[in-house]
Amino acid sequence: GALTGTSATFTSLQSTDWIEVRNDAAEYYLTNAANTRYWRQRIAANGSDYDYILDHYNGTSTITPLTISAAGNATFSGPLAGTSGTFSGALTVSGTASFNNIGSNLVGSISTMFDLGTSSLKWRNLNMSVLNREREYGGGFHHSG
Repeated sequence: GALTGTSATFTSLQSTDWIEVRNDAAEYYLTNAANTRYWRQRIAANGSDYDYILDHYNGTSTITPLTISAAGNATFSGPLAGTSGTFSGALTVSGTASFNNIGSNLVGSISTMFDLGTSSLKWRNLNMSVLNREREYGGGFHHSG
């Protein structure tokens, strides 16, 4: 049967199939035993769709490290860290992209196909130890001013 009412307290909850919460602002909390810190998963209205939001309360403030829109776009509020990853489509960085430890080459997927910058969005400085074999760069080394 169904459990109805405004609140219920259990020492445990187990399901062998699924648990469903239906509400336009559904959320649930995973808290420590003292109930002073928590992770909260929730949905929030975004127009006619709902976004999935993951919040963390650390005892003094709440942060939202992850939001996934109904369209599938993920927004991270802090650094994205890992040992490897693949992005398909465009990767947009609003802010500073830090490459703290590049341990290999920055490589395009097709030889002589991609550039650093564009004709209107140029890189300011190029610092290198040696550039003495222009033919290896396809004649694509340009200098102005």
